[in-house]
Amino acid sequence: MLLKIEVEGFEVAKDIAGFHERLDTNVRHALEKSAMFLERKTKDAITRGIPPPLKQATIRRKGSSTPLIDTGLMRSQIAADYGHLKSNVALVGVFGNRSRIAAYHEFGTRTIPQRSFLRSTVEDPLTENALTGYFLKAVEDSINDKHKV
Repeated sequence: MLLKIEVEGFEVAKDIAGFHERLDTNVRHALEKSAMFLERKTKDAITRGIPPPLKQATIRRKGSSTPLIDTGLMRSQIAADYGHLKSNVALVGVFGNRSRIAAYHEFGTRTIPQRSFLRSTVEDPLTENALTGYFLKAVEDSINDKHKV
């Protein structure tokens, strides 16, 4: 199939055969890159420290002032799950036995202050710009007949 557009005397012809397939593949690639990026950024955010600061009693008990890290187990269970890419879904979260504790920290409880590490990562403008860039590149590559493998 050929798409022909004329703009102010300039004729542009673009072969759009296979565009849908290229776009589908490129969007899946962008989803995978986005999930890996979010996994890395979330782990980095925890390593840097998520506010609010710990109480002095907690710091004395655990021997560190970095919130959300005692043994590193919860942080190590943050992962990207690409098993849903056929339906254009990639998941990023805490998968494992620390997922309940992660939810307590993410949303807070009566006794644990909220320390959002997932939502705050996604809502960061730099993260949003990077993710938007992955998908814009996927569309651009599809239009320009580039195919990600």
